[in-house]
Amino acid sequence: MGFTKRFINKELILSTRKNGENVSGLFESDMIVCTDTFSYELYNMFLKGFSEDDLKTKVVSLIHVE
Repeated sequence: MGFTKRFINKELILSTRKNGENVSGLFESDMIVCTDTFSYELYNMFLKGFSEDDLKTKVVSLIHVE
């Protein structure tokens, strides 16, 4: 058995959404390391039980800002 860790950043989240994958799937790991503020905010939303639609809305808001 292994210990899985995942480094998450804004670029990885945007890439995941552009590929049509669920953002919440990124957070299914033994350890999550958020390397920027946006990924940390999204991970906190996930931990608080926000739905996949809520996470997608947050990601889309970032895309429209850039």
